[in-house]
Amino acid sequence: MQPIGLPEPSNTPAPTWTEPNDGRNEPSTPNAQPHVIPTVTLADPTNVLARWERGILTLVGLGMLGVLLVAYRLNPYEADGQPRLYGTHEQLGLPPCGFFRTTRLPCPSCGLTTSFSLCMHGDLQAAWRAHSAGPILVFVCIFGGMWFLMAAWTGQRCGLPSWHWLSTVAAWAILLLVLGAWTGRLIAIFLLGGQ
Repeated sequence: MQPIGLPEPSNTPAPTWTEPNDGRNEPSTPNAQPHVIPTVTLADPTNVLARWERGILTLVGLGMLGVLLVAYRLNPYEADGQPRLYGTHEQLGLPPCGFFRTTRLPCPSCGLTTSFSLCMHGDLQAAWRAHSAGPILVFVCIFGGMWFLMAAWTGQRCGLPSWHWLSTVAAWAILLLVLGAWTGRLIAIFLLGGQ
């Protein structure tokens, strides 16, 4: 008879302990699973950027942010304070748009410099009127430039896909965005009589 309050004896053998195993004592019972210690990898070696990749990311990131700095330094307003629709690039010493002078129609990039400059001066509505792709591309330059510089600084990919994929998608996206905005502008000119 067992005294009250004590558990009934069981027929399973008590676990025996072995000598230290990799710094841990583990029971040597049948079907015992080894202990797995979770680890946190701070720098994934497969995700590390090569030195040349970091250099390119630095140049591209600084270039994107540099474009925004130049756009901020330009004056996108006429003498009377009205926002321009195009022609701000002439402040950089570039000639007027030859396509516009010949056809009196805007080219695909007409107003893009003005749109960037208006965005950097906080006039988003006028920037949208100057070139509807401008505010979107300014957003891409701000966050893309910071993302690239962060990846270059840390040496990690930070979610960046392969160079081939990134450059292909970026080129096609910018091309389709600018051509789509130009098409919309031409439709507005011919069908609605706008600018």
